[in-house]
Amino acid sequence: MFKFSQKNLRKLTSIFLSFLIPILIMTSYFAYRNMFPFGNSSLLTVDLGQQYVDFFKYYQNEFGNWQQMMYSFSNGYGNSMLGTWTYYLMSPLNLILLLFKSQNLNLAIFIITILKYGLSGASFAYLINKDNKITISKIYIPIFSSIYALNGWIIANQLNIMWLDGMIFLPLIVLGINKIIEHDSCKTYIISLSIMITINYYIAYMLCIFSALYFGYKIILEPKDINVKNKFKTVKNFIISSITAVAIAAWTLIPTIAELANSKGSHTVNDFKWHFEYFPLNMIGKFFNGAFDFSQMPSGTPNVFVGCIVCILFISYFFNNKIKLKNRILNALLTLFLIISMCFEPLDLLWHAMQFPIWYPYRFSFIFCFWMIYTSLINWSNISNKFSIKLFIKTALIILVALIYVGLNINNFKYLSLNKYTTSLLLVGITLILFVKFQKDKKIFKFLFILIAISDMSINVFNSLNSISYVSNTDYIKYNNYVNENINELKKYNSGFYRIAKTFFRTKDDPLELNYYGGSTFNSMLSPETQAFANNMGMPNTSGSIEYSNGTIVSDAILGYRYVIDDPYNNLNMAQKIGRRYDINIYNKEYSYKLQNLYNPYALSLIFSTKVNHVIENNSNSNPILYQNKMFNMVTGKNTNIFKKLNFQDVKFDNIQSNSNISNAILNKKNLLKPAKIRIYYTLPNNSVNYLNFSQNMNQKNCSVSINNQNVVLPNDLQNNLIVSMPKQKNGYIDINLKNSNNLFLQDFSIYSININNFKRKVQNIKKYEAYDLNIKNNIIKAKINNAENKNLFTTIPYDKNWNLFIDGHKTKIKKWNNYFIAATVNKGHHYVELKYINHNIYIGIMVTMGSALATLIYYCIIKKRLK
Repeated sequence: MFKFSQKNLRKLTSIFLSFLIPILIMTSYFAYRNMFPFGNSSLLTVDLGQQYVDFFKYYQNEFGNWQQMMYSFSNGYGNSMLGTWTYYLMSPLNLILLLFKSQNLNLAIFIITILKYGLSGASFAYLINKDNKITISKIYIPIFSSIYALNGWIIANQLNIMWLDGMIFLPLIVLGINKIIEHDSCKTYIISLSIMITINYYIAYMLCIFSALYFGYKIILEPKDINVKNKFKTVKNFIISSITAVAIAAWTLIPTIAELANSKGSHTVNDFKWHFEYFPLNMIGKFFNGAFDFSQMPSGTPNVFVGCIVCILFISYFFNNKIKLKNRILNALLTLFLIISMCFEPLDLLWHAMQFPIWYPYRFSFIFCFWMIYTSLINWSNISNKFSIKLFIKTALIILVALIYVGLNINNFKYLSLNKYTTSLLLVGITLILFVKFQKDKKIFKFLFILIAISDMSINVFNSLNSISYVSNTDYIKYNNYVNENINELKKYNSGFYRIAKTFFRTKDDPLELNYYGGSTFNSMLSPETQAFANNMGMPNTSGSIEYSNGTIVSDAILGYRYVIDDPYNNLNMAQKIGRRYDINIYNKEYSYKLQNLYNPYALSLIFSTKVNHVIENNSNSNPILYQNKMFNMVTGKNTNIFKKLNFQDVKFDNIQSNSNISNAILNKKNLLKPAKIRIYYTLPNNSVNYLNFSQNMNQKNCSVSINNQNVVLPNDLQNNLIVSMPKQKNGYIDINLKNSNNLFLQDFSIYSININNFKRKVQNIKKYEAYDLNIKNNIIKAKINNAENKNLFTTIPYDKNWNLFIDGHKTKIKKWNNYFIAATVNKGHHYVELKYINHNIYIGIMVTMGSALATLIYYCIIKKRLK
């Protein structure tokens, strides 16, 4: 009994140390970088600072509010939130967020991050302790576990915090597969895989691929005396267990798949190239210490750093005669498949669910890191701390070739400096000497082994992350406090439903973080229809984001932007400024509360009726001004031009060939070596607001534009034409300076004018038919409407088949207007309107999960016991 307890104590100690060492190393580094709470910096950088932190704040605000977890009008113009939860927010560690106030959100993120490092190490240590094929001294377990917990992938992707749970569950899933094969036990595999699918289906998908590969590898390695019948039973158990795990996770998986079909799933690549994405040997550079910098985030080679000890043991595994040749061949085949997957496009796409990653390439490379470390442990168990001379020479020669290759081509490895290369060279040399010279003295060997391993991984943390900059915690808190207090004041002043535009933003997910309706979002679950609508409206957008920053008084009115918040005093250091909106001067300056709030009396309600006799679905035009004009006609029921195109007065060319039609001109430089620009003169009508339509190639890379010497803020890269508000001066000029390009196409480059009085009159006519007594609670919208004649009911709620419309208590079929928003036909008279958002897929998923979980419990608790 005493021996058993001592053995368990050693196991628990090794797991605890495996948890503690990575936390201490990372905490030391974060303290060195003055991360909050050690200083004024934060972990917020790139997507963690521009996207995920906003979701975490939304998590704090809405956790437990079932309806807001299902759907939110803060997500773009209104969208499902289920996919956002299942991709970004399902980690159990996120519950820690609820323990902190919003001003300490960065501290919560810090704790979650270091815990994920620690739990990765503990999970790997648990696998080693349970794996009877690995027999090493318990003192080495925390070392190899720490190497796993601090590998190159997790260091490079710590900002993608929702992926890190894959590091925790991968060893548990492997342990589960081992138990299926060795002990005919499926529980560990089912539990760990079903939890991982629930936490993050994307990383779980990659783990499912590896599970199938690893199972195939292990089942082939089974001893020859295991008969075919038993092997068939084991294969059957694995397949049934995998299906069971997926079924138990159905409560999140089924509604997510349905949502993916309308969002990320539409970006599936069907046409790909059968080629290597880079020269495979260039992957060798990533095994060097500090082989990471910012340039490796958008594109680069896989992050596979595992330290020199693992590299030496991994290479020597394939030359170790104490390991069966069959085992080494099978391992080599699986290793080769993983390596090819990280450079051959079709396999790379397969691991990424047939979608090219946008930033952060080779997201599955942590699996290869695991495989290298796991293989090294098997080898270490068979070496018995002794390297033979032959084994040492073969290993050293391969490492020497790799060192020479990288050294001769170091200029091609931009992320490596001479210092980083020298550091790796010294560490490898010292490690090789350690394996040859100090094996007899066990105490010195263990001490140096631990010192080298910890030093190697720690130095890599410093070398890799020192090139990354982070957001100031103080600036982040100040921005949120200012804007949040201002929005809360607006809500006290006007408690109804309305959208809010801002002339600045910290991120595109400000609406989710600060709990208001804004029409902007940055979310990989963004539907193509939402992006297409923003594109057509002349708003900056990408495949994963939309931004309501270049609105017009027409788009403000139709989409119900009741308020515009401005920061005229530049109080907010973190705020990104958008193009100035001179047109909002026609709105009322209602009051200021740290920021300036403008009230838009022309904003329409969320629901209104129109004189249109039939719902117009399609509206396509590359010119966003003409698109908005047609949309306005749909609402008014009249075919008029609210926007009037103006003619330019004069044009002067400087080193550019003359062209009489500026609106669709191609500007060509005369002398390619000299600067080139044009100046366009214009005159604006009285009592008007005016807009300039920019073509999509007029971005920061190709040109700079100013109006009356005021620079126009242009995105770095435009996906579409852009609308820019023009100053009020009656007479002025536009300067266009060509930058990198020798020519520039000014597609539909024109000024459009709106007569203010005409606009006000037309909008007031529409507002007569607005819904009244509108109330929104728990994704149930109630309103009343009065139709003087048979008309169509229009809303600015994005079409979603999960919305159910009831007119006077009777379910009514919903349609689309403008190919995006919900509409319906309504008869003459007073009507009670009710819209309910009901996602039936989640209920189907819950039933499948409950049924599967119940069947599994019955099998293990009753049937299997009786079979025994």
